[in-house]
Amino acid sequence: MTPMARASLREVRLTLAGAAVIVFGLAIWVCAVYPSFRSSFADFELPAGYEAFLGEAESLVSPEGFLSAEFFAWIPALWAGVAIAIGTGAIGGEESDGTLEILLAQPISRTRVLLEKSLALSAGLVLAIATAVPAFAIGLPLGDLDIALWRVTVALGLAALASLVFLTLAMWLSTLLATRRQAALVSSGALIAAYFVNTLGAAVPSIDTWRPLSPFYWSDASVVLTGGFSWWRLAVLVATPLALWALTRWAFRRREIGSGVSVLRLPYTAMRSAGR
Repeated sequence: MTPMARASLREVRLTLAGAAVIVFGLAIWVCAVYPSFRSSFADFELPAGYEAFLGEAESLVSPEGFLSAEFFAWIPALWAGVAIAIGTGAIGGEESDGTLEILLAQPISRTRVLLEKSLALSAGLVLAIATAVPAFAIGLPLGDLDIALWRVTVALGLAALASLVFLTLAMWLSTLLATRRQAALVSSGALIAAYFVNTLGAAVPSIDTWRPLSPFYWSDASVVLTGGFSWWRLAVLVATPLALWALTRWAFRRREIGSGVSVLRLPYTAMRSAGR
């Protein structure tokens, strides 16, 4: 691992470690409470509209429905929020701190800087999410959930890819917009919109057509947990971060570091300076 990659991971280690510990504990806790939940809500009818949290699962008291509603319905959004926090800090944070100019003054290309930071943060985020695998290895037999661990692992993998979508989105916006704050606001707005479009779209027909715009639609864990799998979903979740990274590279190579000016305004700024 290069010094730059180590430095990038060191800056976000507490954030990733905290998220990993929280998710590890929640995964075990959710599995542990399932037996009491199943016996208490065996005859419970889910109110209309709440089926969105079940996805492809048919019942809330089934292992698939329970994990879909109590874990995978909202934990991926938490990971996406973490991805936005570390993604906006990778470029925008260093620029606001004044360290990015010093880094780019070294004999190293911007593409290499971006690539090493992206790979380091992606690896750290995926490893943090992967801590949920041993948690479920403990929790599934503890709570007597009849689901194969490999299916849960695949569902976690899809959620990890969805988080990489938001990581690269945050990095792109932090190189495209003027400040890290703007990038964080727009990225967070996109996360909220993606979450509610996917969730409400499953219950409201008029919104359903918009669900494919949400990464959470493509990473729907209930599809895998109930025995299905779509290569199209995997392809979309792999292609989207790669496309966003390409946009990030384009914007980063054109960014005037320390100018406080969005890349979108640079042509206008250059024309105005030439006019003077």
